Amino acid sequence: LEDYPLYPYLVHAALVRQGPKADAAVVRRFLAEHPDSLLGDDLRARRLKMLAERNAWREFLADWAPTSDPALQCLHLRARRATGDRDGLAAEMARVWVSPRSLPPACDELAAWLREAGALTPALAWQRIDAAARAGEPSVMRIAAPALPPAERAQALAY
Repeated sequence: LEDYPLYPYLVHAALVRQGPKADAAVVRRFLAEHPDSLLGDDLRARRLKMLAERNAWREFLADWAPTSDPALQCLHLRARRATGDRDGLAAEMARVWVSPRSLPPACDELAAWLREAGALTPALAWQRIDAAARAGEPSVMRIAAPALPPAERAQALAY
């Protein structure tokens, strides 16, 4: 059966069906055997979201692989913060926060973390506002405006 061309799809389907009960070693072996594949990416995303729901941050970091998914990026930042890995964290948070698009709920804490780290500066807010304006995203401009001093806030909202 392992020679069957669609065998990886069968294994993927079985692991997805097992959900949180899937053996972590089997999942990791599948991910190692199918890196940079749609099946591997899908299974990794599902596993990372499940680990985040459980606040299993060390396991999350062990299974982490870079992704373009903003929700997973934010969960990765949350995992790093929860495990005390603060090296370069504020800069990485800022890189995600300046997105011209609305961020998923997993990113809701980013602004608070940036403020706490002293990294949510007016310059960073303007960077997001400008990017959002170029992308035609006025709602994102309104989200970033409160990070500005009151005198600049009105200007941003009238942008």
